[in-house]
Amino acid sequence: MEHICRYAEATAGVRKKRKSKLRVYDADHIAFLTDQSTLQLWAGKTGKERCVLFHRQFPNKRLAVTTLRRIYAKHTIKRKKVRQQKHLPGNYRANYAARCKTLLQQVDWVKE
Repeated sequence: MEHICRYAEATAGVRKKRKSKLRVYDADHIAFLTDQSTLQLWAGKTGKERCVLFHRQFPNKRLAVTTLRRIYAKHTIKRKKVRQQKHLPGNYRANYAARCKTLLQQVDWVKE
């Protein structure tokens, strides 16, 4: 068989790699990544940490940081939404409220 160009000659008989099923995402994977509760739980996490958390949730799937960014961009999730304020657990919130109250009392005491 005679090839017309060097590229065709070099790639003759070479098969293209199939896309691994490890990196094919279903609708439920995308829904999990774009869900409001997931975004709130993962607030303050880096892209790499989010990929690790995704793999823990779906052990048979892998996610790259660039793919995560593309998914967020496709679903119009902006950086502000990704980096929103962390949710405080109840015990931290109670401790914070108590400290604020004591500080305000101290400020009132100093004013008098």
